[in-house]
Amino acid sequence: MRHLLSIIALALLFVACSSMNKAAVFEFYDSSNKVYALVSAPSQLMREYGLVNKPKMVLIATKSIKSSNLDKQLKSIHSVDAERFGYIVILTNTEKPDTDGYYASTETAKQILSGSEFRITVFDEASKNVASSSTPLSPEELKKHLTRQSN
Repeated sequence: MRHLLSIIALALLFVACSSMNKAAVFEFYDSSNKVYALVSAPSQLMREYGLVNKPKMVLIATKSIKSSNLDKQLKSIHSVDAERFGYIVILTNTEKPDTDGYYASTETAKQILSGSEFRITVFDEASKNVASSSTPLSPEELKKHLTRQSN
């Protein structure tokens, strides 16, 4: 029995480790409703806009567009130069899509939030999750995560 529990624990550890840093899977849109798959968006955006490097992505999900955490996070993001750090912002909420920039569906917001009120996730240029938080990230934290390199 002890041996069986050890095998199960090792199997669970293997599954947990193998799923870490894998690319996330969902779609998002630009203001003209063009569809992007998160896993291929960096390459696609690099080609479409003639970028030198693949962009990183910052996903902000919230239940309400009137969220104080959203306001705090947007202030923090606006203080971090998007061109210098090479990222785009994708917004999503459970109320209605904010179609002014990059956005994901309300269903995607519900899946990402999983019952919480707020989530910010930073994806590297390979669409791997490098940071995720249920509280706003400071400009310093954002810069730290945006300068991580893919493995």
